[in-house]
Amino acid sequence: MKNKKALITGISGYLGAHLAEALLQQQWQVAGIDLLPLEKSGYAGSLAGRVDFFCNAASDSDGALEEFIVRSQPTCLFHISATFMKDKSLSGIHDLLASNVTSPTLVLECARKSGCRYVVNTGSHWQHFNNENYFPVDLYAMSKQLFQDVLLSYEKLYGVKSITLQLFDPFGEDDRRKKLIPQLVKAWKEGTAFPMTGGAQTVDFVHVSDVVSAFLVAAERLLAGKVNGTECYGVSSEHRYVLKDLIERIEKATGKPSPVLWGAKAYRENEIMEPWNRYEKLPGWLPEHDVLNDLINIIRFDEQQ
Repeated sequence: MKNKKALITGISGYLGAHLAEALLQQQWQVAGIDLLPLEKSGYAGSLAGRVDFFCNAASDSDGALEEFIVRSQPTCLFHISATFMKDKSLSGIHDLLASNVTSPTLVLECARKSGCRYVVNTGSHWQHFNNENYFPVDLYAMSKQLFQDVLLSYEKLYGVKSITLQLFDPFGEDDRRKKLIPQLVKAWKEGTAFPMTGGAQTVDFVHVSDVVSAFLVAAERLLAGKVNGTECYGVSSEHRYVLKDLIERIEKATGKPSPVLWGAKAYRENEIMEPWNRYEKLPGWLPEHDVLNDLINIIRFDEQQ
């Protein structure tokens, strides 16, 4: 298909910016939506002037949003934006549902009106606590499932085809989010103490380039007409480690003492000790990275700077 046009929600974020760059390299036209302007993002500044952008920060922007999407005429919608549960107050729940269910539904409806019939959606392995087909760890995971239900309705009502990629935990060399891997790498580099749980949980970290590759494969699967209805796949590194063992192996390989204080933090409520393993694999996609090798290289590189 020529003249492929992508619309990315959350384009200013870590995954969205990486996906936008990859799509541009494959000659897609790219438009994006986010609350944070590209220039103020730590990841998407280089996209300014290369993509069409709509800042969805104004409370009265629904009309302008629809005009932007209809003008963009996306071939495929990539839904990446998400809000995590900041607190369990009523206002926190309201904000979570508004961001993860209401807002993407508005975008989906505008995209449908513009003629878009393909969606690549982002889900989470947190939707599968205790390895169940559906058991959300928290309200965030529940909200991801709610939007998948919206997509199912849009397929039945309007013929919109979608693939949901339920991600395990993404990471990368340039990751500065307040996530475990970037915070651990920072502490290791600076030699500062890093409080952690007992480390008995098994973890699955997926490199951002592998995640982006999965999005591209999913989009091509949709455009090739291989999807009838809605599909859902897990995006795993296929390299899983007990967290404490992972850290100890990195410490041994680099010769640099770990900053981790084991047992200094309690496990979270509903901590995932064993990741979901009953997922279907995305046809035509395989991960290329192993978090063990990548973290060894990152820490060694930092030592050399």
